[in-house]
Amino acid sequence: INYAEVKTYKNGKLDKIYKCGEKITDFYVRDISDRIITVNESNFSYAKIPIKREGKLYAVINVYSSEPFFFREENKKLLEELKREIEISLERVETIKKAYILKNSIERAYEWVLITDKNGNITYVNDAVVKISGYKKEEIIGKNPRIFKSGYHPKEFYKKLWETIKSGKEFNTIFVNRKKDGKLFYLETRIIPLKLPDGSVNFVSLGRDITAERVLMEENLRLKYFDILTELYNLNGFLAEAEKKLKGKEISALILMDLYNFSYINKRYGLKTGDEIIKEVAKRLKESIFERDVLGRFSGDEFGILFTNVKNERDLLKIEVKVLEIFDKPFRVGEEEIKVHVNGGIAVYPYDGSGIVELYEKATIALKEAKAEGLDKFKFFREDMELKLSQLARVAELVEEALKEKLFIFYYQPYFRTSDLSLGGFESLIRIKDKSGKIHFPNEFIEFLETSIYLGEFEEWALKEIIKRINSWKIPVSLNISAKTFRNGKFTEKVQKIAKDLKGTLIIEITERAFVENFEESKKVIKKLKELGNIKISVDDFGTGYSSLSYLSELDIDNVKIDISFVRKITQDRKTLAIVKGISNISKDLGLSTIAEGVETKEQFEILKNIGVDYVQGYLFEKPIPEEEVIKKYVKR
Repeated sequence: INYAEVKTYKNGKLDKIYKCGEKITDFYVRDISDRIITVNESNFSYAKIPIKREGKLYAVINVYSSEPFFFREENKKLLEELKREIEISLERVETIKKAYILKNSIERAYEWVLITDKNGNITYVNDAVVKISGYKKEEIIGKNPRIFKSGYHPKEFYKKLWETIKSGKEFNTIFVNRKKDGKLFYLETRIIPLKLPDGSVNFVSLGRDITAERVLMEENLRLKYFDILTELYNLNGFLAEAEKKLKGKEISALILMDLYNFSYINKRYGLKTGDEIIKEVAKRLKESIFERDVLGRFSGDEFGILFTNVKNERDLLKIEVKVLEIFDKPFRVGEEEIKVHVNGGIAVYPYDGSGIVELYEKATIALKEAKAEGLDKFKFFREDMELKLSQLARVAELVEEALKEKLFIFYYQPYFRTSDLSLGGFESLIRIKDKSGKIHFPNEFIEFLETSIYLGEFEEWALKEIIKRINSWKIPVSLNISAKTFRNGKFTEKVQKIAKDLKGTLIIEITERAFVENFEESKKVIKKLKELGNIKISVDDFGTGYSSLSYLSELDIDNVKIDISFVRKITQDRKTLAIVKGISNISKDLGLSTIAEGVETKEQFEILKNIGVDYVQGYLFEKPIPEEEVIKKYVKR
């Protein structure tokens, strides 16, 4: 070969010519298709080798030879091999070039780039990862990304992450991560599963550090919704958060507090001291509330708390006491001890308003009234509630003291067989005997007790007390329980536990209202109680408006107590007499005993005896008496 040249083309036009030796001809170079062309003449030979890169024509190599018929078939295969090797080499050069550019770009990028293998072990990080996290590369490579874990995200978050990327899908999120020095950073992240040619999978994490943006956003929110001095909610933040907490019929109470004559403290001790007191007030208030409550500072010396999930009106009583206790201790600033007084206005949801703004307005009115009355005064917006709460406070104190000091006692009223006036049993009636010896009757405290947190403790005591009397006296005793207690599964459990020691008959009296309100559930409860043995069920206040004769046949009850309102009328009203006679007859046919309560005259007794009532009870025979008299009069030695 005495001549060769390489011509390159761009867009089908000649670009450059690379020469070697003396030019013979360029006639055949004009064909720039992508196939190898050979020409074998008698005086020379020629070959055109097109070179492609990325699927397109990149260059043409023209080879000339003075030897005739040089590019026969066997030599043409060498040309094919030459073409392939050159194209592969060009591709490798291009790949290396791109990889070099890409690697350097990634290394110097501001964005976070982290690659892990299929097991989550880190195989690559760029400089941005090092800069953002504070770790060196050698401290990261080979580790798991959990080294950045802040504890902010729950286990469910990471479970979802792995489920997503292992299924071949991308996962987008904002990570709250922790730097080597312990500070948090926020990373807007995209995790991409990448399948490699060998079938293995790597995970590429691309992230953008948005910590500065997040801090700015939080700062804006803080200025909009939070008080800078105390870091509590300001009025905007408080109203927005409190509105979310108000729901349904759950009672909540908003209390607005104003530090009494605080401007005087600022003038006397200085604004700096005043600020320190404000911060200490905020701290004490925060420590005294639950996480579910909302606390805010609205102006210089005004604070507000929304107490949520108030169980009953009794809990409202604690609010004033709780706040006054916070201000009872003086505030110490430097060498100064400063006594701070407070006033409060209280509005109650849902009684005083359906939304937080309305409650705020009502509490403001109540606060003004409280301030007019002097130091450390609190006012409820509703006068009727204030009166009721005052009464409730006295009842609450009475019940609390009765449980603590064991002041609850039972009186016992006997009932007798109408046939011979022999003793049939006792009905236990609860009383409180205070330290002065005064007896308090159920109408004073029973309503509060049945809705209070003390009910469970009282029930357990009452059961044990009655079972002791039954075992000692060998006489049946009945215990009245409320509808709430009857529906509470824990009461049945208590009876099951305590009844193991029962050696006589315990009669549980339940008003018919309790049966009718949930008939099917009542059947189940009675069945469980009767399975214990030595337990009888008595329907109290029968005939007072809820009676249904059908339930007498369906419920496994033992006694029916005819209400006192019927007994009092049987001597004057024929219709009432007919009703009582009907109750007695139907009960007999169903195998139930009847007890008439409130018998006060001999005439009433004679009528009840003649119509077949089984037992009578009332002042004609015996009033409720204490345990000592029961033992003297009725218990056999």
